[in-house]
Amino acid sequence: MKQLLYIVLIICFSCNSDRKFNSKNWAPYESGVIGGERKRMLSDLTQNVLKPSFTTKKEVDSLLGKYYIIDIENKTYNYEVFEKYGWNIDPEGYITLKLSFDKDSILQQWLIEETTFNP
Repeated sequence: MKQLLYIVLIICFSCNSDRKFNSKNWAPYESGVIGGERKRMLSDLTQNVLKPSFTTKKEVDSLLGKYYIIDIENKTYNYEVFEKYGWNIDPEGYITLKLSFDKDSILQQWLIEETTFNP
């Protein structure tokens, strides 16, 4: 019985643990956004891969693919990271990665925005 408990705990912790960023695993919408793969890679992406004042827009495009939406007012490129679901089939919120670039297309800052709403 103890062995079964250990196996269940290992599976639970490995499913939710952070992962090293991998561009190939970031790209697919189904596994990336809905399956949570992007959320698990977000920490490594923001802490180790994206370097403000050094990373170019071209490098970001090759790493993350096409942005989700451009926010012209705030001058950010937004990438959908995770869709939150509850009991309903409609999303109850999102996690979005927002990237700001300067006039020379150099990354200036990133922001993780989490929204929650009732469907």
